Amino acid sequence: MKHFTICAVLLAAVLLLPGCCCKRCCGKKSCDKSAESTAKQESVAKQESAPKKAAVAIVVTKDAAKVDTKATVERMEKLAQGIIMYTIDHDDNMPEKLADVATEGYVDDAVLVKDPVTGRDFGFVARTFQHTPIEKPAEFPMAFALYPQNGVAVVLYADKHVAEFRTSARTPAEFVEAMNAAHPYDADTIRVLRINARAK
Repeated sequence: MKHFTICAVLLAAVLLLPGCCCKRCCGKKSCDKSAESTAKQESVAKQESAPKKAAVAIVVTKDAAKVDTKATVERMEKLAQGIIMYTIDHDDNMPEKLADVATEGYVDDAVLVKDPVTGRDFGFVARTFQHTPIEKPAEFPMAFALYPQNGVAVVLYADKHVAEFRTSARTPAEFVEAMNAAHPYDADTIRVLRINARAK
């Protein structure tokens, strides 16, 4: 009976120990599993606290694709006077092609009719129009350059001011529709603009 009481006391002492740390109480395998579980928890905690760099990389890539439109604005401001002088000498008619303004000497440098970013001629949908009868010249595009990566078009309006117009248009046709949505034109004007937008 005395021997049984001593065993019971020893067993209770073992059960009250704070954790397994030797082969006698639970065996090495059990202790190894406990250590492995603790290591995994620490690894997960480090991963969750680590800084996330992916989002920053995406933002940098997006910003890098944007272009500076300052040179475009400056070039169009110089081009504006050349177009107006052309219409004065041609019975108020807009040029058939924007390049005509350069070839007939209405600008000092032929490069003024070209987009400084792409090297191509500026967009032009004002052909066949007469300048004076244009209603709301502050809303009518004479020349434009599309920069969908910036979400804008740089536009030279018939009143000679140049401004950025918010649009993701990638083609002249898309640009005309965006302009019409922002500044609804009369039926004849939008019909001709659409025809000009499709012309090569």
